[in-house]
Amino acid sequence: MKHKRAIIILLTLLLILATLVACKPKELPNYSNVIETVPEHILEVVESMKDKSGIYVFDSEKFGTDPNTYIAIVHSEKEKTMVTIGELSFGENDDLLVNLIETTASSDRDYSIIKIENFTENIVFDNEQNYENIDTEDLYITSKGSIHSLSDTDVIIGINSFPITLKITEKAGSQIEESNISTNDEVFFEYVINNDLKLMDIQKIISQGELNGIFIGYIDSHTVEIQVNEDHYSYQVNDEMIHKLNQEDVSFNQEITFSYIEFDSGQKILTEIN
Repeated sequence: MKHKRAIIILLTLLLILATLVACKPKELPNYSNVIETVPEHILEVVESMKDKSGIYVFDSEKFGTDPNTYIAIVHSEKEKTMVTIGELSFGENDDLLVNLIETTASSDRDYSIIKIENFTENIVFDNEQNYENIDTEDLYITSKGSIHSLSDTDVIIGINSFPITLKITEKAGSQIEESNISTNDEVFFEYVINNDLKLMDIQKIISQGELNGIFIGYIDSHTVEIQVNEDHYSYQVNDEMIHKLNQEDVSFNQEITFSYIEFDSGQKILTEIN
């Protein structure tokens, strides 16, 4: 009899405990507006979005940021504006309801980035400014990193400490085979964001670093000549680097310090003017 009574008491206590746990409200995640601490590959994507306007939520699994989620709000047409969270709450399906508000920034900025800590579930937005989701189907991003793993269909590339997973296209697959790209190789690559991250182009890096040289000038619209010691080399430049060369007013015979990468094909890319 005493044994039976003890079991009843124990079951009652367990039922009370389960009820208390079920009634306990789910704790809202912490968040912060970030710029300086944004992972490099997230920043690369957001920089490529500057001619758009709207919201983009970075899938934490695809972009390797688990357990945190990053949200980008692009607002380049608005002067001295920053977007932040006004209020957080949970919906009926445990969706995180995010109310966005605009505040005044101390200087012009093209975008705001919010980090949601320890949260990777679904996010729903409520914002008076009616920011739409950014369409990324025509958005191509270039980056560099190290091969973590490789299969016939997928590749995981680490950018600093963040592994991103990409589907291999036919062209990229041929490049991987021709250059004998394998685990731990440093690569320069281009990908597009659709339902998956798709690897569109990949080059094996055989050399990279910083050099001192003399800027000779443009060979064509996207190639410059730089003298290093007694030798002359040509370096490819993209539109962003051309803008920086013009902004820094780099001229003929000017001494410069620059960063570069070189592919196994012999092609060299100018990546930074320091």
